[in-house]
Amino acid sequence: QPEALNTSETKDVSVNVDEALTQLAETLHELQTEREQLLQEIGEVQGSIGQLSHFSQLNLDLALAEHSEFVRVKFGRMPEESFQKLLTYRNEYLMFYPCSDDRQETRWLVYITPADHEEDTARIFAALFFEELVLPGEGTPAQLIAEHRQRLRGLEGQLAAVESQISGYSKSHYDEILTLYTYIKREYNLCEYHRY
Repeated sequence: QPEALNTSETKDVSVNVDEALTQLAETLHELQTEREQLLQEIGEVQGSIGQLSHFSQLNLDLALAEHSEFVRVKFGRMPEESFQKLLTYRNEYLMFYPCSDDRQETRWLVYITPADHEEDTARIFAALFFEELVLPGEGTPAQLIAEHRQRLRGLEGQLAAVESQISGYSKSHYDEILTLYTYIKREYNLCEYHRY
């Protein structure tokens, strides 16, 4: 006849399992949260590099362009069809410079207009489906791309370290995790047995 199970021992085991699971979950949650944040930052930096790459040949300090008192400098893109219409448009208060195209469907460009004609020019470009991009930073697009690439390497190094910690934690606590899994699986099977 099997020995009667001591309920206080069962409670102790249950409490220990709860504590162990809580500790395990907290540690892995912190590491996973850090991993997700790094992945998000990496995505943002890659996005910035992608946008800046369309303007990399411009030798223009973005900070000076953004804070100019007399002229407005706008970066963005528009459909190729709209760009072809823009080529036929004559306006003495507008200068634009095509930077790159995206498979002949999208044209990336920068335009310059006097500050007192900003609204009129913005209406023209809105009608041409111009999508403005904000390129913050100090320095030329090429300089900013180099800075972003350096930051990207640092973030990728941090991500590799966190992923190594996650993997290492799982390996170093393998026996504990296996014991917890076995206990929980047994308890689940018992509950299923009682249910029927």
